[in-house]
Amino acid sequence: MKFPFKNRVSFDPIQDYGINIIVRKYLCIPKWLPLMAFMEHGWTALDGPLNSDLAVHGYPLMFVYNKRRFEAYKNSKHNCKKIIILGMPFILYRINEKISKISDAIGTIVFPSHSSALVKSEYDIKKICLELLELKSEFHPITICLHHEDMFQKETYTKFGFKVVTAGNNSGPMFYKYFYNILREHKYACSNVIGSYTFYSIDLNIPFFLLGEEPIHINHSSKDINVPSKYKINDFSFGQEAYGYFNTGPVIHITEEQRKYVERETGIQDSPGRIALIICYWLYFFQWMGVKIFRKIIRVTRKYIMHILLKFENDVPPTPESVKKGWIAFETAHYKTFSQSDIIAALNENSVCIDCGANIGNITHLFVSKGATVYSFEPHPMCFEELTKKFANNPKVHLINKGVLDKNQTVRLYNFKYHNSDELFFSQGSSVYSSNKEIDINSYDEVEVIDLANFIENLNVNIDILKMDVEGAEFCILDKLIDKKLYNKIKHILVETHDNEIPELKEIAQNVRNKIKKENITNIDLSWV
Repeated sequence: MKFPFKNRVSFDPIQDYGINIIVRKYLCIPKWLPLMAFMEHGWTALDGPLNSDLAVHGYPLMFVYNKRRFEAYKNSKHNCKKIIILGMPFILYRINEKISKISDAIGTIVFPSHSSALVKSEYDIKKICLELLELKSEFHPITICLHHEDMFQKETYTKFGFKVVTAGNNSGPMFYKYFYNILREHKYACSNVIGSYTFYSIDLNIPFFLLGEEPIHINHSSKDINVPSKYKINDFSFGQEAYGYFNTGPVIHITEEQRKYVERETGIQDSPGRIALIICYWLYFFQWMGVKIFRKIIRVTRKYIMHILLKFENDVPPTPESVKKGWIAFETAHYKTFSQSDIIAALNENSVCIDCGANIGNITHLFVSKGATVYSFEPHPMCFEELTKKFANNPKVHLINKGVLDKNQTVRLYNFKYHNSDELFFSQGSSVYSSNKEIDINSYDEVEVIDLANFIENLNVNIDILKMDVEGAEFCILDKLIDKKLYNKIKHILVETHDNEIPELKEIAQNVRNKIKKENITNIDLSWV
């Protein structure tokens, strides 16, 4: 039996700025186990949750920085099973490694407001540079620390004579080390906006001040639905509070009020402590793992029992009626388990799902019942007629009367061998492979299939679930998704495999499994059914 975390090696919902490494070390979590918690990657002035993806997930824990963020998620409608105040991970790293400002620190490190993959920061760079040049000699030399998204601005700063550095890509595992190596060498710190570096500076006993006009942030993320399209930090109540603690213009001392505010926002004093956090994490991990293993045992046992019943019941060959009875029993059990899974619980009105091999729409209905937008592919004429009856008037369901493969073409869709007994029911056994042991080679429909990888590429959205029950086509599709790195755009790829029934799939099936293992791909589940 596969353990539930076997295909989740080094899977980290917490990734940006190397925070996952800090948390793993702090909570004694080995790298080969899933880090089953979400966490914001930096300080935020928002009153509410940053976005729903951070809270609605299949893991039992949500780490937050402080009491303020604890209350924001606790009072939200998100599916937070357990919320724990961890404190800012960078500060935990600084404390554990006993990092301090060097004794001969000089000059000022400047952290200009940065853009990201989701937000663009707009401000007058040249105006800030001129203000920096006007600072007294006490604050020189001046070093500019740029986010990797803004490194294209380097030349503008160097023209004014400033040294430019960076802590690297935000996905770099050693970002936090590079960041502290830069910060601790400076006597002062400043920015044109309040950010995480504000708190890291004060915590390291480096006076921080504001300089220049506050930037405008342009949000172009469809996921951050709680963030305005344009905003300033000062637009939010906690942003206004933060600005109230820091001077505009150079300062050489840290006030007691600043220290208390930073201590409150970093959350270290509100955390239960390392030992308590380790105990809590591992208790929840074993609870989560136990549930996963139990569900897996039930699923495998049901499938095995149904196989035995179909093969040996009354020592006679299976009949259409016995096969139908067995399929219904198995499908009912599987549907019930899947409908109660964490994956389904995580869906919401912003989710996007693709149902390949939708048949008569049971899984499509499950997705859309959670508010998700669903793209349903079904080539079988009779099944598609049923889908149309159910979902034609539902704007969240996009019905596509085609099959899926790794190319666009017209193929034969062979009917299952018992199709004459109940064509609609046994349509779920149809296949485009003539070598399938279970089909009727003399009964087929000419159907169109599309290149699923190209469809996903052109759709150009992040996908929550891609479900594939496509009677053999799954491996050629997966092969292309892996080669084009499109699996990175999909949270969960759930696959029913058929290489045992179709001999010609053996080689490509093994190749795909090898690729999944080699690339350490964690979001493809080949044991979904």
